[in-house]
Amino acid sequence: MNIQQHEKSIELVYEHSDFIIVHKPSGLDVHNKAGNLIDLLELELKLRLHAVHRLDQETSGLLLLAKTAQATTQLQTALSSSQSQKIYLAIVKGQLASKSGIWSMPISAKAEGRKQPAGLAKNRRPAQTEYTLVDQTPWLSLLTCRLQTGRQHQIRKHCALAGYPIIGDQRYGDPKHTRLMAHKFKFNSLALHAYHLSFNYLGNEYSFIERPPSNWEAFGLNHNLQP
Repeated sequence: MNIQQHEKSIELVYEHSDFIIVHKPSGLDVHNKAGNLIDLLELELKLRLHAVHRLDQETSGLLLLAKTAQATTQLQTALSSSQSQKIYLAIVKGQLASKSGIWSMPISAKAEGRKQPAGLAKNRRPAQTEYTLVDQTPWLSLLTCRLQTGRQHQIRKHCALAGYPIIGDQRYGDPKHTRLMAHKFKFNSLALHAYHLSFNYLGNEYSFIERPPSNWEAFGLNHNLQP
């Protein structure tokens, strides 16, 4: 099932008696702005829905929504387990100096800006993002990113602080490079995608993979991978 709102299509990936998994398109807010994803889904599915975790408006990919408050709490506990997996794909500017590693720059727990992605020193908290290089061109790199902590805009901030801003990131990236990518590749989104989600719920294992949007194909990077 696809729910169409303007040019944004929400795909229902999986439905359980207690939750649903959807593919959120880039550019659609989850629950704050008018015409948000949850409002659209509740209207279409005639359900009361609760966000179990968050995706930025600009981020695409797998989103878990619970049908009850009790299921929300149980699913949040499941996602906080070390056994769960949330893996993102990101296309960043430049070639990585190493094929894998952990970025551990302290950052604030709120949205910041291009000039100081980490935020004020007094507001910074420990943060860790594990990254692995998947593919690259002379100008771009495709990464998988696993969150080991959960700060706001963590992957976006860590990529920017490491010197590899995410393509299309209008908050933390280089505006000139963002305009170049938009012109060269007709790409006007954020190249960050919630690609893989797995967790244990009430004794059962659930695992989902969702390919990134079709407009990523313009970059010529191989994102046909398994976690």
